[in-house]
Amino acid sequence: MATTDAPVELKSPASIAKFAGLLALVALPLFVSEYQVSTWSTYLAFALLALSIDLVWGYTGLLTLGHAAFFGAGAYVTAKLLKEVPAVPDVAVVFLVAPALAALLTLGLGWFLFSADVKGSYFAITTLIVSIIFESVAGEFVGFLGGFNGIYGIPSIQVVGFELTATMSYYLALGVLVGSYLLLRLLVDSAFGRVLRGIRGNQERTEFFGYDTQQYRLIVFTLSGAMAGVAGSMYATMDGFVSPPLLGFVLSTQVVIWIAVGGRGTLIGAVFGALLIQYLNSTLSDVLINYWEMGLALLFIAVVIGAPQGIVGLLSDTVEGIRTNLESTNRSDLRAGGEADD
Repeated sequence: MATTDAPVELKSPASIAKFAGLLALVALPLFVSEYQVSTWSTYLAFALLALSIDLVWGYTGLLTLGHAAFFGAGAYVTAKLLKEVPAVPDVAVVFLVAPALAALLTLGLGWFLFSADVKGSYFAITTLIVSIIFESVAGEFVGFLGGFNGIYGIPSIQVVGFELTATMSYYLALGVLVGSYLLLRLLVDSAFGRVLRGIRGNQERTEFFGYDTQQYRLIVFTLSGAMAGVAGSMYATMDGFVSPPLLGFVLSTQVVIWIAVGGRGTLIGAVFGALLIQYLNSTLSDVLINYWEMGLALLFIAVVIGAPQGIVGLLSDTVEGIRTNLESTNRSDLRAGGEADD
């Protein structure tokens, strides 16, 4: 009897890539300076912001251009409390007060927008206006919020009276980011997540099957706002400075670009895009000096034209194509082996 080789299989390349990326982030503080560790800590905070936006945009189809407002709100309330109300534990400020404030803001805005069934470009424009208003208000309150000079000298987070070092803050940010990703992965892979995809695909049809799409969108929007608040709060403790642009439309639109480059609706693409673009911002500005923005713009254009589904989407499609070809080859080999046996 003729023998045939066992089918060739790809051992979850996506999982391998994610694990390799996580290992690289875990090992990073061992190979870079303390200043670079602090810089990467802020990258992780921005990646958490991107993750929160991808939950809304990628899984309900609602493009929000105002999430910087909730990110900045978390940053500002953290700055004020840590500097002026030291009696409140830092951990409570970062993980309770900041996300609660951001969640209340998104809950109020979401209730208003979803009750009126605002969606599409109108939703994007309205959230953008909110971000612009928040930035303007922060700039006007000179005495309370520092105006456009911002608030500086924000202390690093303390745990039971012990101030975290730059490396400890980095690993805290990494842990929060990884934990948030895993929780959102469970959410979008659940029955709840399937309803969100239904809303993204066809909201009217989803409502026809008896689902309250307003409630689902409001829950997701509020959750994403709370995550943005945590991200902003961590950023404030790591950078030590907050200013009105953290609330503005420039940051909001930048994050959307990060997600588009990484891969919308994948979660991991939001994280990858945020970290990649921020790293390239720093690297290209040193190498290209006055032309780094042009180089970055060319990269964006290349991704939009060559991989409209984002880099992660492109890699996933490539791996799936290789898998399909291997399976097709294996089936052909098996048929050929069976015919030889006959």
